[in-house]
Amino acid sequence: MQVYEQVTPEEQAAEQQAEIKVRPRGRALSWTLLQAAVCLLILLAALLLRTLLPAAYAQARAWYDAEMQRSIVITADDVSDR
Repeated sequence: MQVYEQVTPEEQAAEQQAEIKVRPRGRALSWTLLQAAVCLLILLAALLLRTLLPAAYAQARAWYDAEMQRSIVITADDVSDR
């Protein structure tokens, strides 16, 4: 005969409170939606620029690539384990 664990009402209430705390509410949800909307607008602008104005897109991409070449990139080989 197997004995199954019975969940008490107090444990159920504690689990429900933990689930409620995990869900984003209010401002957290609105910030997430705002960030997603901004990312989608940037993506849409890049796609439209690439499609409708390929010369402008090439110029923007060349600028971006030049700026990335100027940035400092630190790799694992640059860091020594002293």
